[in-house]
Amino acid sequence: MPKVALLSSVSGDIQHQKLLLVPDGCMDPEAEIDRILVALATEAPHFSWQQAREALRAAGYTPLEDIVGVTRPWDESRCSHAMTFAVAFPPDAEHEHAGKTLRASTWLAAEGGVITLVDEHGQCLMADDQLWKRGAEGWEQVPLGVIFVPRSQFASTAQLSTAIALLSESGFHVQPGDPDTAGNVQAPSAR
Repeated sequence: MPKVALLSSVSGDIQHQKLLLVPDGCMDPEAEIDRILVALATEAPHFSWQQAREALRAAGYTPLEDIVGVTRPWDESRCSHAMTFAVAFPPDAEHEHAGKTLRASTWLAAEGGVITLVDEHGQCLMADDQLWKRGAEGWEQVPLGVIFVPRSQFASTAQLSTAIALLSESGFHVQPGDPDTAGNVQAPSAR
């Protein structure tokens, strides 16, 4: 079974953590990685990640550069009232999140809300929040407006209906929609 090694940073920042695929047959990845990094530090005490990556690659480790953090807990279905799913703002929305996809989650609901939206920076948005107006960032804010709920992420119509109900009960203006091949979210077409 493949092993993955997690390298932390002295900064403590999760964004500076690095993941490596451990080479087959490596019995003690921690000791081996320590040996490689200590040897590198002896030669260049202030080495960069690029230098470390090359030294680790030469020893058979594969840096995993494109890590995708999945916000939905893998076992979320075990919690009877938990739900996490994607929502998107229309590309022509008036605010800074136009065309962006955010996560909707019951895990972070606060202040009497049933569900909150979470952007790429971890900022939670409630239905009555306002965002910076495009072209007027820093001085004018506008309501969130309509959000789309891409149906393709749900296994059933009942799940989609539950998601829409949760958002509506929390005060969001919801419209079902699906992303096109370019990642833009389109309103459902008349079929």
